[in-house]
Amino acid sequence: MAELTLAINGAPQSFTNIKTLQQLLIELGYFSDDGQPKGNVVVALNQAIVSAALFNSTELKAGDQLDILGAITGG
Repeated sequence: MAELTLAINGAPQSFTNIKTLQQLLIELGYFSDDGQPKGNVVVALNQAIVSAALFNSTELKAGDQLDILGAITGG
């Protein structure tokens, strides 16, 4: 598979073997290898919020812009 360059939180990053949003979130450590979330995460793809139910079916393409926010707990 070809290299895929995305803008993540404003910074360009390149990946290989990434096709879906869920694969990207696994690669970035927001999900475990079995696809389970490690915490709450909100993703905007090209300025549109993506429902967590659609992460696995959302295909990425070169030049996509993603904003990824993970919830932090504590006091």
